[in-house]
Amino acid sequence: MSKITFIAFLYVIGVGFTGIGLVDAYFSVRNSISYSRAESGMMTTTDPAVARMAKYSPGDGTYADVVYTTSKRTVQVPHAYVSREMIKRAAEGVPIPVRFVGDHPGGGWYDGRKPESKFGGLIVGVIFLAVAIFAHRLLRKESGVS
Repeated sequence: MSKITFIAFLYVIGVGFTGIGLVDAYFSVRNSISYSRAESGMMTTTDPAVARMAKYSPGDGTYADVVYTTSKRTVQVPHAYVSREMIKRAAEGVPIPVRFVGDHPGGGWYDGRKPESKFGGLIVGVIFLAVAIFAHRLLRKESGVS
């Protein structure tokens, strides 16, 4: 592999990871802002799909009709995803703590979980771009081009 090909490879990897990292960072910041203005409540369900999943096949999860109950209101959420960890508790009628945004109740955070911060791709991309720029400058200096 020639030096130019290697530097081009570094640029491509750097730009790719930086782009992916910027998208991840955008969604991470957006979720953090949403989490800060979210309402707290308890999730319950009487959907038979949850009872079937708990009894017959505890796969990855299922979509079910759930109800979020807060101190101020009750929100019906049709077709919310109930994960494998929560199926048995939901089938037994145990309320599950949830935080949700009023205008998007289907995308809630259960059991006190918080949104994840995903900045790894951005960091890797910036490092690759820095190495690519440094290697490019060294190659230009080596060839005598300013």
